[in-house]
Amino acid sequence: MNRFQLLIVTLYLFSTISSIAQLRVQAERPNTHYEVGEIAYFNISGAQPTEVYYRIFYDAKTPNIEEGTIKVNPDGTGKIPFEASESGIFLCEVEQSEQIDLASIAFSIEQIDLFEKEPDDFDQFWENQQSKLADIPIDPILTLHDTYQDRTIYKVNIASIENRRVYGYLTVPNGEGTYPAILTLPPFGTAPNIVTPATFLSVQANAIVLAIGIHNADVDEVDPDAYIPNVTTDPSEVYMVKSILAGIRAIDYIHTLDQFDGENLVVNGVSQGGGLAMCVGGVDSRVDVVAFSNSALCQHSGLKFHRASGFPFYYHTASNGQNDMDEVNNAVQYVEAASFARRFRGAVYGTISHEDLVCPAATVYAAYHQYQCPKTLVSTLNLDHSTPNDYWIDRVPFYRYIIPSMATPSVSWLSNYSYLANAGEDQTVSIDMPANLSGIVLFDNEIQEEWPVTWEKVAGLGAVQFQTQNSRQTQVTFSQKGTYVLKFSCQIDDFVASDQKRITAEDYITITVE
Repeated sequence: MNRFQLLIVTLYLFSTISSIAQLRVQAERPNTHYEVGEIAYFNISGAQPTEVYYRIFYDAKTPNIEEGTIKVNPDGTGKIPFEASESGIFLCEVEQSEQIDLASIAFSIEQIDLFEKEPDDFDQFWENQQSKLADIPIDPILTLHDTYQDRTIYKVNIASIENRRVYGYLTVPNGEGTYPAILTLPPFGTAPNIVTPATFLSVQANAIVLAIGIHNADVDEVDPDAYIPNVTTDPSEVYMVKSILAGIRAIDYIHTLDQFDGENLVVNGVSQGGGLAMCVGGVDSRVDVVAFSNSALCQHSGLKFHRASGFPFYYHTASNGQNDMDEVNNAVQYVEAASFARRFRGAVYGTISHEDLVCPAATVYAAYHQYQCPKTLVSTLNLDHSTPNDYWIDRVPFYRYIIPSMATPSVSWLSNYSYLANAGEDQTVSIDMPANLSGIVLFDNEIQEEWPVTWEKVAGLGAVQFQTQNSRQTQVTFSQKGTYVLKFSCQIDDFVASDQKRITAEDYITITVE
C-alpha cells in the first residue's frame, strides 16, 4: 500500500469513527431532581437508530429495578420514563455497540433516611471503648521529617489499643503563638504512602495538621495485617472500631502540643477517611468541624432491604455465606456514620457524588440528614467516586467561617468563599406568643438575599404554623407546649448548568415553648 492509499484509508476510518456519535444518557431536568410521584425521564442521545439496552438500579450490588431495551429515533435520541415510589438516588446505565454511559436522577432527596434504628447501647459501647483507650499512655515518638521556612514536618507515632500504634505526619507552623488544628483521616488502602504530609493544607488554614493512617505500621511501610482481624460478627472486633479509636488518640495527642490553641479542631477526610471523620466527630466532643467527601461507612444495612449500601459493604460480604447476615448487621451498626452524625453539634462541610458506585449518594444522604447543626453540602450530579475540587479548595474557607483564627493564612489562596446558613439563636417562648425567626445566608462573608430559603419543622410533638415559610424573617406559632427543632435551608442551583453541582446550606434552631 502506497502512502496515498494509506492516507485515504486513514481518512475513511477517521470519518467513520467520527460519524458514530458518543452514546449519552442524562436526566431531562438539568438539576436531576424530582419529587416522588412525578414521572422522570432519562434522555438518550448519540445512539445508533436501533435499540439501546438500559437498566435502572440503586447501586452496583443491588438487583436491577427495571431493565429492557428502547428503540431510539432516527436522529439517535430517545426517552426512558421512570417513576419512583420512594425517595432515593436512581442510576440508569445505557449500552449500545460496546458504548456505555451512566446518569442519575434524585427523588425527594430530603426524605432519604435510615432503614434501621441504632443499637440501644450505642453510647455505652463507645464509652467503654474510649475508657480502654484512656487507660493507655500516649507515648509519642517524634522524628524530624522535613523543614521549610514557615513549617516543620515530623513523623510521629503514638500508642493505641491492643499494643497498636498510630502513625502519621505532623505539620506545625514555625511562628510564635498557638494555632488551630486539623486531623486528616485516610482513604481506604494498604499500600505505603497513602498518608502524606499535609503541608499545603497547613498553609491554607494557618493550622497544625496531623495526617494519620489507621494501620499498625509506619506510613511508608506496608502493614501485613491491614484490616485484619475484622470479625464483623463482634462489635468490638470490627476493624473500623480500632480505626475510630486511632482518630480519637490522634486528638488526644494534638491536645498535648504546646502550639495547639486548645480549642479549635477540624476533622476531615475522603471516602473511608470521610466516613471516619463523621464517626470521630460524633464521638469526640472536642471536634468543632467535620468535613468529608464521598463518605464510606454509611447505611450499612441498605442491601438487607435491597437498597444501596455504603462501603465497605459488610452486608454484601455476609450475604456471600461467610457470616450470619443478622449478626453482621447488628455488629456493624456500631460503626454506622449516621449514628455519630446524630450526636455532632459543630459545623459540617460535605460533598456527595450522585454517580458514585463505591459510596452511593443515597447512603451518604441518609447519614448527612442526621446532622442538626450548621452544614453546607455540595452535590455533584455527574461525578463518580472522584473527589470534587470543591472539597479540596472550598472546605478551608468554610473552616474560616467557623474558626476565625484560620482567616489569616501565611500566604494568599485562590478561594476565600464558601456558603453558610445561620438560623439564629435558640429561643424560649410562651405558648400564646409567636417566635420571631431571622435566618441569613452567607457567601464570602456577605449576607445574600437572592437565593430561595425554606423553614420547616423537623422535630416537636405539636403542629407549627409559619407566617411565611419561604422568607428569611418570619414568625412561627405552635399548637402545644414542648421542644421544637426547625430547619432553615437554602438551595443554590446557580452552578447546575456550568458545573453540574447543587449547593445546599442549612442550619437548625431549637425553640422551647412553655
